[in-house]
Amino acid sequence: MLERLEGHMPGETFDMDATFPDPYEHNTELSGKKAVFTFTIHYILEPTDTFWTNEFVTENLSDYGWASTEEAEEDIAASLKEDAVLAAASFNKEVPEVMIKYNTDTVLAYYNSYAQMYGVDLQSFMVMAMGYQSVEQFKELYKDTAASRAKYYLIYQALAESKGFTISEDDIKAYFKEYTGSEDYSAYEQNSGKPYIKAMIMYEKMSNIIIDAVKLAD
Repeated sequence: MLERLEGHMPGETFDMDATFPDPYEHNTELSGKKAVFTFTIHYILEPTDTFWTNEFVTENLSDYGWASTEEAEEDIAASLKEDAVLAAASFNKEVPEVMIKYNTDTVLAYYNSYAQMYGVDLQSFMVMAMGYQSVEQFKELYKDTAASRAKYYLIYQALAESKGFTISEDDIKAYFKEYTGSEDYSAYEQNSGKPYIKAMIMYEKMSNIIIDAVKLAD
């Protein structure tokens, strides 16, 4: 669709005919249906050689905790490295259904917090903001992703057990001190529970161990 914007100039408003994919998983009622999208071009951003700068990072990507291009590139490289390692890891056992449900419920709890901010229930939020027909449809479509995430968590858990690694109260306080500036995590514990907090800290530490230990070929 983007190539169909070519030839139009700032200030123009125009319609563009389109057809939804068939099937369209986010809302099956729209599958294969015709649609008309209205576009207004406000400006054209010309690419420059100085686009990727420290100033750009601090102005646009500070939510990620980055203050420079170097920090951004290091974090992105670490994330890609972890993804590559986990993609190559094998997990031959069946994922327990309880872990699939746990991962799904965690994501739904995240969406529910946004629903509460907007003063609507979860069902309404999933339909209006996320494009799903219902919470149940989301659960069904998210099942494979939840299973994949559960495999990663099980790999992390196995690594932690092999190293005799546990999360102490001091570890939790240090974690929240680093990321929030305070050792008080009572609000997070109330929302998510201490087992979830310990699991997330453990996953991060195991991820760092994997990233530090593995060298990827060029």
